[in-house]
Amino acid sequence: MFWRRRKERELDEELAFHREQLAAREGARLAEAKLGGTEVIKEECREQWAWARLADFSRDLRFGARGLRRNPGFAATAIVTLALGIAANVAAFGLLDAIVLRRPPYPHPGRIMEIISTSPGGALDFYNPLWAGDVADFRKSASAFEDLAAWDTHSDNFSVRGVVARVSLMRVTSGFFKVFGEAPSLGRTFARDSRPNQVVLSNHFWRGALASRPMLGKSVWLHGAPYTVVGIMPPRFSQGYHRPDLWMPLRPTPIQLMHNRNQALTVWTVGRIRTNATPEQAAAQIVGIANRENRIYSKRVPGWGETAVTLQKYDRLYENSTNGLVLLLGLTGIILLISCGGVAGLLLERGAARAQEMALRRALGAGRARMVRQLLTETLLLVLAAGALGTAQGAWALAWENSAFGAIGDPIRLDANVLGLTVALSMFAALVAGAVPAWQANSQKLGRHRLRSSLVAGEIAFSLACLAAGFAIIHAIYVEFNTPTGYHPRQVLTANLNLLGPAYRTRSQEAAFVSRLLPALASLPGAKSTALVSPPAPSWDQPTVQIRGRNPRTAPNAPMPKVLAVTPSYFTTMEDPLLAGRRFTAADAAGAAPVAIVSQVAARRFFPGLPTPVGHYLRIIRAGQPPWRQIVGVVGNRENYTQESTSDEVNVYEPLAQDPRPDIGVLLRSSGPPSALAPPLRDVVRRLDPALPVYGVGTLYDKLMAQNGSDASFAELIAVLKD
Repeated sequence: MFWRRRKERELDEELAFHREQLAAREGARLAEAKLGGTEVIKEECREQWAWARLADFSRDLRFGARGLRRNPGFAATAIVTLALGIAANVAAFGLLDAIVLRRPPYPHPGRIMEIISTSPGGALDFYNPLWAGDVADFRKSASAFEDLAAWDTHSDNFSVRGVVARVSLMRVTSGFFKVFGEAPSLGRTFARDSRPNQVVLSNHFWRGALASRPMLGKSVWLHGAPYTVVGIMPPRFSQGYHRPDLWMPLRPTPIQLMHNRNQALTVWTVGRIRTNATPEQAAAQIVGIANRENRIYSKRVPGWGETAVTLQKYDRLYENSTNGLVLLLGLTGIILLISCGGVAGLLLERGAARAQEMALRRALGAGRARMVRQLLTETLLLVLAAGALGTAQGAWALAWENSAFGAIGDPIRLDANVLGLTVALSMFAALVAGAVPAWQANSQKLGRHRLRSSLVAGEIAFSLACLAAGFAIIHAIYVEFNTPTGYHPRQVLTANLNLLGPAYRTRSQEAAFVSRLLPALASLPGAKSTALVSPPAPSWDQPTVQIRGRNPRTAPNAPMPKVLAVTPSYFTTMEDPLLAGRRFTAADAAGAAPVAIVSQVAARRFFPGLPTPVGHYLRIIRAGQPPWRQIVGVVGNRENYTQESTSDEVNVYEPLAQDPRPDIGVLLRSSGPPSALAPPLRDVVRRLDPALPVYGVGTLYDKLMAQNGSDASFAELIAVLKD
């Protein structure tokens, strides 16, 4: 390429020499007729040069750039249209790559396996933990594993000088960090003989809540007891979908290791297999040990067992995230096809306007392949510019995704995989958007508009089909996010408290705090109504409910009743209509007659055929509960904290004053923006107990979205797209 000018000069000199020689022998006119056009000869000679194609491509690029510069409106419209489609795919694939495709960031991650329960049908049960005694059996007999570690998760109140927070923690057995092949960035981890009052901090908690202050050897307080910080883990370390703030030792007692449902400690288990073992061999060993006849729990619960899957497969299958992400990727693919269709339509119209130019180029001797190459090069310029802009937009979208979803797994970043997808999408867009317009513009029948009209109509039809498919997906997601709940969650601010520590060792101490908290919250400016509920969100570990004198039949897959302890203002705050009887009052205090309220569906299930269950009795099977509670009211049916179907919700309510609980949810219905109530809410709790953290502060609508595995911002985006 550096010798191009010299080669061109030599070519001119050689042509001039041959022309002079021929003219001397046969005359100038005959010489001109025999040699033909000078430019045609030059083109034929250039095609024989080794760098001819690169030179042609360089000329095509310069010519295409000049053409786009002369039409800035067309260029800007096409680039922005394609960039939006590319950016949407980059954002969707980045999320899919971080959650599903990317290998876990540990040494030899293919050797790390999760031990998972299996149901009688053989399906993986991610939400059913193992017994600690089973894990001890696996450690003794599963020779394919180099080491096995057990862990469980909890939440607790954390405090150190100047910091009060609610933290998530993992209790782990010795060897847990060794299984993942990770060493602390500061300090050490736990040894087999470590004292139980030690903790290891996660990097994100140390840098965030503790502002990177020196913590090694310092004491922190958990559950009102002192613990010593012995280590800090590196930033990349996380355990699947669980990203705790800190870790502490777990040492099961002999009773907790028994194969007894009432005494066994339930844990989750992870292991690293040996270098000479395969994942299939390790899984077969776990299945075989779980199915041994001398396993006591197998005889009592036939059909249940355990197996092992690799950590990457576990992360992919956990909460079935793959299906939703693939659906999102399909939606963004449709958006890209629509963008390509729109740009192809623009190129078709531009090709029609360049009909005379194309005819002139053919008259000058340009072949069909040469003209198609020129037009595809111009399209490639558009797509390259769109790819650069789309990558920048995609990087911004990935940053937003990282803040919204990054806590559930590895950070979402613009890595080689995502950049590779961007390049592939750009090439695909260039082919789809430019092939047909290039062929049509090079057609010999430019005078006939039937072909061009047919192609434009086809592009429009294709775009409409893609739009219909895209809006069908958007509508389905919108319906999922906007199932009627029977109340208005956007105006309700929620927060969580957990009464743990020396100040709340008895129920009377918990009740005393609640009696001071509720009136203080009710006096906040802008709070229309205030309520407390326990637990803040219905958990899977709900007590059994019995009905006196009745044994109602329950469908096999019917939902379990949810038992909630609430203050009298709960039903007003949550906009629950009263259908029969009465609501709770201040008279339903501790020492008063035990009472309960049921939802409409609960009344139908427990008392079929009766017009009202008011006056009948039920029993909540839980320690500290009275023998029977009288039903005093029936409220309208709706979901409390989820957006699932409202047709089968079974709720039983009891007065919080009659059954104080440490885990409390605060509900504030606001007359203005709910976020304005957050600072005064924290101030009230701080005045009542400076060591009590307030966590989970946000609107009830945000909590609905989070418990559906989504984000309120994404739901708003879907609503905008639907409109």
